[in-house]
Amino acid sequence: MLQNIRNNTKGVIAKIIIGLIIIPFALFGIDSLFGGRSAPYIAKVNGVEISEWELERAIILQTNRLLADMGEAADPALLDDTVIRTMALDSLIQDEVWLQAAQRDKLIVPDALLDQTIVSIPSFQEAGEFSSELYLDALRRNGYTPAYFKQLMANDLLIAQLRNGIAFSQFVTESELAMLAALIDEQRNFHYQMIPRQSIADITLSPEAVEAYYNAHRENFKTEERLVLDYIELKVEDFYQPVAEQTLRDAHSKEMLSFNDNEERRVSHILLAPDQERSEQATEALASTLIEQLQAGVDFATLVERYSADVGSIPFAGDLGYTHGDTFPPAFEQAIFALDAGEMAEPVWTDAGLHIIKVTDRRANERPSFEQRRPFLEQQLQAAEAADHFFNTVEALQDLSFNADNLIDPADALDLSVTRTDWLARTSTQGIFAYPQVRQAVASDDVLLERYNSEVVELAPDHFIVLHVVDYQLPDVQPLSAVQALIEVQLLDEQAREQTQQRATDRLAQLQSGVQQATDWHRARDVQRNTAVLVDSAANTALLRAVFAMPADGLDRYAMIPLPAGDIALVQLDTIQAGDLTAMNKLERNALQQATFNNAVNQSVTRYQQALHREADIQRM
Repeated sequence: MLQNIRNNTKGVIAKIIIGLIIIPFALFGIDSLFGGRSAPYIAKVNGVEISEWELERAIILQTNRLLADMGEAADPALLDDTVIRTMALDSLIQDEVWLQAAQRDKLIVPDALLDQTIVSIPSFQEAGEFSSELYLDALRRNGYTPAYFKQLMANDLLIAQLRNGIAFSQFVTESELAMLAALIDEQRNFHYQMIPRQSIADITLSPEAVEAYYNAHRENFKTEERLVLDYIELKVEDFYQPVAEQTLRDAHSKEMLSFNDNEERRVSHILLAPDQERSEQATEALASTLIEQLQAGVDFATLVERYSADVGSIPFAGDLGYTHGDTFPPAFEQAIFALDAGEMAEPVWTDAGLHIIKVTDRRANERPSFEQRRPFLEQQLQAAEAADHFFNTVEALQDLSFNADNLIDPADALDLSVTRTDWLARTSTQGIFAYPQVRQAVASDDVLLERYNSEVVELAPDHFIVLHVVDYQLPDVQPLSAVQALIEVQLLDEQAREQTQQRATDRLAQLQSGVQQATDWHRARDVQRNTAVLVDSAANTALLRAVFAMPADGLDRYAMIPLPAGDIALVQLDTIQAGDLTAMNKLERNALQQATFNNAVNQSVTRYQQALHREADIQRM
């Protein structure tokens, strides 16, 4: 972005543009710069654009989810930006394909369902109740407007409707259950004996064998391509200066002049939805009757439970929480803000139906104190003051580093510091190589081979870096002395497995020729697929997988089964007994039916999604 501005503007103009960008970005998030889909698009689905802005949002969400899955030891540097970007874009395209299918099927999301879904989100609740403060704060922190967030939620609910429609169209037949029960509850009886892995203590390696292996596999023992870098890193916070106390107080006073003093109102409602049995006129008549009952002292919660169509708010006596005036449909909000606490509005129509609205509380939007706002104001003013110096330095560094043979001279001229790395593998994703922009810059032949300084690379709007390759090593074959221990371990393992295999082959030949040793055999009775036969779970899994893969016509035959640790099991299959659906208890049968249903749903959803993708015109920029 910054390089494009430089290519088209010069000097003071560029600084003004950049200064105007960084301040609202810090204050209000990305919505202050982009409203809707005006940003350059990176994909199209049937002509509908997916913007770079939407992708950046999706990348942030995808990254946060992955970090949350990683737990307390999460390290952002371990995440591959290219992979995350691809995952995020795939997800956006998939959602757009589903959304368009839902819209083609004329699915709709009632306002009441949308509102209730939002107020039911746990992160928007405090002590079990919807908190408009938490709601709006979460939206501000993520750069959403209430309207945009509602649209995203509506889209998600539309997609969920379509998916659920596919899911609820599935069914499981009795014959399917019987077939699965026969397979899942199948029992097998077999004999087996273990051929333990040959001990490496009994194997002797000659130096000639090690050297011969090394010479035959020299390409496997190359060093990684690696390099040493010098770099100058610029961050806007490095240019922050202390802000005078009076300046901070003046900023707070100015901010309070535009503070929104609108009160919040807490509202409850009874939703009456017309249907085939009740016309709109009858619905309005019912609303009038209920209002008369409420005015006569009937409990609001009682009527909510008896009449309301908003199932989400019924457990809360119709309570929808607080609103600043932008949570619900306009007509709904207009009615709310004409009321005082304890008052009811005339019935209000929305797309969801007819609402009987009661305001249960009013509270002022409390002005934040100077101390509450101080950290934010200080950061805001520091960023504004530092922006000019920061971008002047970035531009100067761009000019100086372009013609310099190294980074020392530009750093000295600008009073900056140069950092030198240790040897870095080209495949590394640690340190500064965690940034794909750095890896891409270093990959240039001019930078890597000719040793020119890189361009000043933008890592973020307030973070830049310039690089210089100090030393570079191509992959080279390591000497035998460096890899001898590794080769010995590999050869010992190979020879141990070969000798074990030979012992098992010899024993199998004896068995097939009729030589039996009864003391060697273990008997496994009534074994199912999840039965524990061996102590080692990995070996047990491998053994059972192989036993249950043996064909029915393999009865009384032998099989040789390699196990993970290098042991080998010799198996003789005796009998096979199919599972019986009628022998299952009710709990087992229900579990099998649910698992079968879930599998059918997943397959149907996947096939439907694949069909949507085949039919869609998807363009990636």
